[in-house]
Amino acid sequence: MARFSFKRKRLSFSEMTNRVPAAVDPLDFLGAGRTGSRDAFAQIHGAVHGALSEVERSISSLFERLRPDGNISDRMVLEANAELRTELARANTFADVKRDEMLISMSSKLESLFIQRLVVAPEEEPPVRRWTAL
Repeated sequence: MARFSFKRKRLSFSEMTNRVPAAVDPLDFLGAGRTGSRDAFAQIHGAVHGALSEVERSISSLFERLRPDGNISDRMVLEANAELRTELARANTFADVKRDEMLISMSSKLESLFIQRLVVAPEEEPPVRRWTAL
């Protein structure tokens, strides 16, 4: 004859959390009923389990972002951001170089115009020494 043993299976944490009674008053477990301590334990267990599951989710999300093979979209955004910042720095450097070249060419052009004017009309008074004012 086969003997079947039907032992009571222990519930997992998530199953116990789902079985928490929805009490209107969080202090209902203080009543004189027989299930008060069990309800209190279930409420405390549910609250702790909820907090731990949130912590677990946030930690796994953090590790997901830190892994090299982690979340593709986050890695793509970070790589695009780095590329944009690199291009911005390169463009700023290029603009600074071009500005310096333009200032040098303008000053040399003005110097040459000033000298030409002195050579063409040496008897005229130089334009009130404008070059020193520049």
